[in-house]
Amino acid sequence: MIDTRAHSRGPVFVLGTQRSGTTWLANIFDSHRDLLFYYEPFARDHGGITNFPDEFAYVDPPYERLAKSLRVQIPALLRFRSRFFDPVTLTEAQFRREVWLMRKLVGLPGRIRPGYAARYVGMQANRLAQSPPIHFSKSSGANRIVIKEVRLYFKIALLAAAFPTARFVHVVRHPCAVVGSMLNYLQKGRLVELKSQIPFFIGRVRAQGHFDRYDTYFERYANGSLAEQLALFWRVTNEEMLEQFLPLGERVQTVVYEDLAQRPLDTVRRVFGACEISMDPVTERYVRESSSKSPQRQTELDTTRESATYYRRWCDTTPPDVIDTVNRVCEGSPVTRMFDAYYD
Repeated sequence: MIDTRAHSRGPVFVLGTQRSGTTWLANIFDSHRDLLFYYEPFARDHGGITNFPDEFAYVDPPYERLAKSLRVQIPALLRFRSRFFDPVTLTEAQFRREVWLMRKLVGLPGRIRPGYAARYVGMQANRLAQSPPIHFSKSSGANRIVIKEVRLYFKIALLAAAFPTARFVHVVRHPCAVVGSMLNYLQKGRLVELKSQIPFFIGRVRAQGHFDRYDTYFERYANGSLAEQLALFWRVTNEEMLEQFLPLGERVQTVVYEDLAQRPLDTVRRVFGACEISMDPVTERYVRESSSKSPQRQTELDTTRESATYYRRWCDTTPPDVIDTVNRVCEGSPVTRMFDAYYD
């Protein structure tokens, strides 16, 4: 039976673009024993949230129909946490058995591969992609929902209307680091969804009247290079998030990734306090361990790193022509001012 216990406090949404550090912060939330975390349930392939507008669609009010659907579907995500055991108090032994079984099922030929196995793996990718997979123990009273998504940057007003007590965490990272990392991963055949979607970004948002203020940029970069299109994607999405967050006041916490990397515990304590979440000893230990390990990445979503030095990696290794491109596209953006303290 799906546990749809009422939540006196609304969900926490961890939002940002790909390669901004959202997965690391999401794992920090997930490590808390009283929080139920869901990894990118709005991804169409995951099948967590259905009948929802596509990633590039801006949603105008009224929000009643979509808000009602979200209030039903989000608590029901609990069914994706475990297929065969308790979805809340799953032990580590049960977790490892279930991961082994689900991976075997996902490896079956397409015609006989169970859909629930693919959904399980996709919705828990943040933990399963670690080496070895991470198990975060949960208390029997865990019922505060945390959702990490990279597809909701145009849907914040809708989310705020659907969940009046929700909290929002906006993770933002230097555009040169983000675009440099994106290009690197795309060249390696990763970020498959982004690769398929980015050629349509300018056309889709340009066709919506809400984004008229970017017409000059759309015209200039409609046939631009991949680096130009990714930089414009970073600019438009992050500026739009800042604008939609303004009316929400204290319900929003902006996390500069570079600040999280240099002062992880202080940053997490600030964010948790704003979200009315107590600091858990297990979470504190996870923050310390995940921010001070070798920066050698074993998997795409491996979030252990020597964070105090790792945060500069992409800016230091991105080719100068790409950096020039990103700086040109993002020049004058209010978001870029957040990084002055971290880069020369």
